[in-house]
Order: sequence, then structure tokens, then C-alpha cells
Amino acid sequence: MTNDSLIPTHLAISRQVGNPAFTLKPLLPAERIVGGLIQERIPYLAGGGERAERRWIIRGAAGEKVAFRAFNRVFGEIKTEITLQPTAPGQEGN
Repeated sequence: MTNDSLIPTHLAISRQVGNPAFTLKPLLPAERIVGGLIQERIPYLAGGGERAERRWIIRGAAGEKVAFRAFNRVFGEIKTEITLQPTAPGQEGN
């Protein structure tokens, strides 16, 4: 999507007035989060396929599914699941 208009998009306006960021967090007990914050914030994502990546180290079995929640007061809630991958000692965060 390209905004050729002089009027900013909703997200551009949100940045100017300081509207809340997206909050992203795994839906599991805090003690299972070995690395990373309990929740992360993503200020905004521009169009054109821009991405933001956040990482956690989570205690669990390889193949276990963990639900994640992304929330923003304006856009609502999105939930998804990821499958935990095995991590060898010393390879965390790679």
C-alpha cells in the first residue's frame, strides 16, 4: 500500500499523538520465560510488508505449542500459536 495523499494514515497520526503500541506476549506462566521480557511492545509497523521481530527463550518440550497474543486498543487482538523448536545449549537466540 502506498499513501500518495498529503493526509497521514491512521498509524502516522498515532505516532504523532503517542497512541499505544502493540503489546505482544506469550500466554504462559512467567516462570517459563527464561530469556526475554514477559511482554514486548511494538510501536508501529509501516506498510509495504514491514516486520518487527521479538524473541523469547521459553522452557518447554520441543514440539510443544505456545499461544501468543498481540493487542492494541485501536486494532484489537490477534492470537496465534508457535511450535517450540529444540535449542542446543549455547545456541539460544540464534
